Amino acid sequence: NIGDVYEAEIANMTGAPSLRTFRGWVNQGGRYVLIAGGGSIYALVLIAGLDLHWCIVKANTQVSWNLGKMLQNPDSANVDVAKLITSRIIPTITLLHKSLPLALNSIDCTNLKSSDSFFDKIKFSNWKLSSRNHSAWKPCLNVVHDNPLLISFLEHQFLSDSLNRGMTIPPLDSSSGESSASSVTNQASSQQLSAKVIYTNYDRNLPQNRCFMSLNHDENVAATAHERKLASAGHLITDLAMLESKLQVFYPEGYKLPRQYLRISMSALVDGTVDICNKDGSLMAFICSAMPANMRETLHENLIACFDGIPSLTYYTPADHGQAFTCAHFSWYNRYATQGEGAPSEVHPHNLHIQNTSHTNFSQMIPYPSNDMEDFGQLFANLVTAFQDVFEWIETIFQTHLPEEYKVLIEIIDLLPGSPGSPVAPFVSLVVNINVCTLSH
Repeated sequence: NIGDVYEAEIANMTGAPSLRTFRGWVNQGGRYVLIAGGGSIYALVLIAGLDLHWCIVKANTQVSWNLGKMLQNPDSANVDVAKLITSRIIPTITLLHKSLPLALNSIDCTNLKSSDSFFDKIKFSNWKLSSRNHSAWKPCLNVVHDNPLLISFLEHQFLSDSLNRGMTIPPLDSSSGESSASSVTNQASSQQLSAKVIYTNYDRNLPQNRCFMSLNHDENVAATAHERKLASAGHLITDLAMLESKLQVFYPEGYKLPRQYLRISMSALVDGTVDICNKDGSLMAFICSAMPANMRETLHENLIACFDGIPSLTYYTPADHGQAFTCAHFSWYNRYATQGEGAPSEVHPHNLHIQNTSHTNFSQMIPYPSNDMEDFGQLFANLVTAFQDVFEWIETIFQTHLPEEYKVLIEIIDLLPGSPGSPVAPFVSLVVNINVCTLSH
């Protein structure tokens, strides 16, 4: 668990980065490890020499994994990519391997077998890279016995000096702005938010509270419209004392009585948090209206900036119903997964093919990022940058007020293939609906 490693090894260091920053370092480091696992340390030397590290930073972890897989076994790539790897990349790495012998404390970088053994031990909640194609990598199999340059000490010294200076961005990250975002968030998180806890008699285990509505779609729509009218005429709550008083008697038998609703005014929740609990103390609802003013006042402007000057937002009213709108899901999916039932366990999954099909989709064997992450990649990157302080503030609120729920959500992130992390932690997904007007959401 990355959080456990942070608490044990990093948190008490002088000038230690935030947990969120540390996760970002692990994420980016993991991408380079995947590439080095396929093309050896010299693949990273090649990337650095060509100033291509920014491409790795911008791409998602799945890209690094696929690149590592194709480098290790060019036959797994299409014909054009395989030819590029065998005729250009491997010869270049061979030249570097012979002219610049390098070593880490743990491995001799010129020894491809030793390198493979080292990187195979690093776990990424993903398939291991398949066996190296020794035929394609034959020029690189000879170990260089000249005195290698030991680089691990230099790396360790650089990282230590960076931490002591309070550095908050990883050495290979060309992005900027995290320092200012973190300072805003730290200032916000240092404020002591008032937390009101309200206990109710709602029993979530009662049969009445565990039944589904009708399976008929039309009946559900009609029932929802009817209940919405009742809710809009519900008893108006104007302050927290009234909310607590009403909720304590709102579930007399452990469940909500028909036609009964409370309508909470936003004025009742000014700059504070409300934690509403079930009868057993578990979370029913958590409401926070304490976003710092400097964040709240720039939300619209930051959203506009994410579209790079392209006019994208249109004002709609309820009268403009039926209008199509854009929805982007920046998510990880585990839908339509290839089950692998009856597949031989001794063969790497990427060397298997489904019978009687022209194509086997290897990307859906484990959780995978949505197509929108690629199709709207620049928009996603802009959103992450523009709302970095907002996402970090939300994570701080979760850590402080919902520690158990936060722990569960973070564990899910840590289990994602390739340890990519999530820029919107503790959530895995960011959904953007553009130009939509809804009655409720």
